[in-house]
Amino acid sequence: LQPCPGARCLPGRCKRSPPAFQVPYPPRQLLRDFQSHLPYQYLHYAQFKANRLEKAVAAAYTFLQKNPKHAITTDGPLPNLQAQPEEAVFLRAVKLYNSGGSRSSTEDRERALAEYLAIFARCLAGCEGAHEQADFKDF
Repeated sequence: LQPCPGARCLPGRCKRSPPAFQVPYPPRQLLRDFQSHLPYQYLHYAQFKANRLEKAVAAAYTFLQKNPKHAITTDGPLPNLQAQPEEAVFLRAVKLYNSGGSRSSTEDRERALAEYLAIFARCLAGCEGAHEQADFKDF
């Protein structure tokens, strides 16, 4: 028998069992974990602890895309940190409407619309308010 070319092994040993076949196949549970993107849950925690928030959010998002029924999302909806007050009323109205409570949902939708229009009017007033004068260079 000739020694394996480029390998440092006993003569003929590589022919009996090639090195690629010496590594055991991963367990089924490990393969299932990777298919369900479970490592992204760990990455989310690790990146968060390392204060890499953008990467932590990306890992959490990737995990939740593959696992929409995970305990994180079934405990309640994830809070929207930029939600406006009228959004909560509107979402409640939509849930009521979908469950058949059209009368009470109409009241909530009207209140949500009134709140939105009030906030929109304040926004317009802020946009149309004082402007910096760039034309008069003497001031």
